[in-house]
Amino acid sequence: MTTLIGEAVAAMAVGLLLFVAAVRWPGWMSLGCITVAACYDLFNAGTTAINIGVSIYLLDLACIALVGIALLHLARYPSTFPLDAYPCIALFVLLALNFARGVALYGPKEAGNMSRNLFFFVAPALALMLLRPVLSLHAERLVNLVVWSGLCLTAVALLRWTHVLPVISETWDGFREVPRVLPSDYAIPVGLAFIAAGYRAMAERKGSIWWMTAGLLGGVTLALQHRSVWVATILGFAWLVLRTLRRMSPLRLAGIALSGILGLGIITVATPKMLNTVDTLLTSNIRETEKSDSTWEWRVRGYDEAYERLLHSDLTDILVGPPAGVVDNSGGSYASRHIHSRYVDTFANYGIVGLVTLLLWFTLLWRRLRSAHAAAKGKRRVDASVCLEALFIAEVIYLIPYFGGVAEGSFLGLLWVAAQRREVATLAQVSRARGYLFRSRQDAFGRRSGDDWVKQSGLQGR
Repeated sequence: MTTLIGEAVAAMAVGLLLFVAAVRWPGWMSLGCITVAACYDLFNAGTTAINIGVSIYLLDLACIALVGIALLHLARYPSTFPLDAYPCIALFVLLALNFARGVALYGPKEAGNMSRNLFFFVAPALALMLLRPVLSLHAERLVNLVVWSGLCLTAVALLRWTHVLPVISETWDGFREVPRVLPSDYAIPVGLAFIAAGYRAMAERKGSIWWMTAGLLGGVTLALQHRSVWVATILGFAWLVLRTLRRMSPLRLAGIALSGILGLGIITVATPKMLNTVDTLLTSNIRETEKSDSTWEWRVRGYDEAYERLLHSDLTDILVGPPAGVVDNSGGSYASRHIHSRYVDTFANYGIVGLVTLLLWFTLLWRRLRSAHAAAKGKRRVDASVCLEALFIAEVIYLIPYFGGVAEGSFLGLLWVAAQRREVATLAQVSRARGYLFRSRQDAFGRRSGDDWVKQSGLQGR
């Protein structure tokens, strides 16, 4: 009895401390929740769960805490609610509706398992959008954050290739000479980091360190062998190159081309075996796509089956999707139940309304990015806004063959925050600690109330 009382008191004390920290440092606490969720997912940290009718995992708790921190901030400063968050709210409403319908049919556990997919994707993005006033984040700072995240994941990949860290069994498929050591959701951040480092190397002329960083990240992206990540990275980088190089002088373009040719020449002479490995790697992956049972063909068959299943449902299911759990109990193939596409999965599980809402969210985010580009002053900020566009393009293309998770939702939320062009100048004036990603509430709002600060900064209703 004494032990139970002690555990209850300790839990209450920890909860109180976390609550105070969430009120005092919402930015840092949100970053902590995202880091915990991403690490748990990346390192496959076990299956221990709290069973309260539905199994609650650490990843669930981290996302719930993230949303709770954002709602706590919104309750204190309600006028900071951004209009662009309404599509995310609508997706949450659809999720809750179908979860409730699924609970009535299959119980909370099975309905909860089918609802996690969208929750992990939308929850981080919505929370970061609501926490916008306490995030001192602009385009250049986000670019640096993306590069550092990619380098951290590169370190994990290198440690797994050298067997310092164990390789997760889900990433090992057996037929590749170089094994996949990162799942696709954590390979795309490496590709995004390659785009960001390439921007720093080309547009900002930061010297050889950024060229070497871009080369490292590009090589790791290639070695991870996620073909969808390759395509997304190439198209995003192509957007960056086309939008950036056209503003450069012919002399600068010639210098970049010459540097690239010299770099490839040095690599060819110094490491001929590496080129053979790259050739083998590319050949094996291209041959895999030509097979009748390739992963893309497998996905497409699942898409077709999911479309047919939904279109033969009643009108309610076509509009808002079937109850959570129906798809998993439909008896269909694995590819049609665990759909590898954010767009097709949203349509199959949340109907026409869900898909339109998702596309509306992405459209609003793209408009924010374009508006930030149009309002940018000076070459440095213009180039940074182009880099954000390239990162967004790579991300939405990646979501065609994959449904994404915490990492992708968090990135889209941070991308939206960085696109708020009017907030950048205001935060630069208000913040006393430039160089930090998050500001304390004292720095954010000073001695004024939060609502007064919002009105004066022009953030209300945006």
